[in-house]
Amino acid sequence: MVVVLDQGETIHGAIEWYDKQCIKVHRAGEPNLLIMKSCIRYMYKESDASNNGNGSFVPDLVEE
Repeated sequence: MVVVLDQGETIHGAIEWYDKQCIKVHRAGEPNLLIMKSCIRYMYKESDASNNGNGSFVPDLVEE
């Protein structure tokens, strides 16, 4: 997952757990983070980044 905070910072990792007020993000090779939901602007699956994060697929241009 990619978590975009209200100040524009992006956090990459897997959501380990969540509750009403916060989420815990597990990051490979870095400390885990506990993020308050009130600080999150939006989130999206990292695999959706290749298709603009909105579900619409945009193929990469390949020169022949």
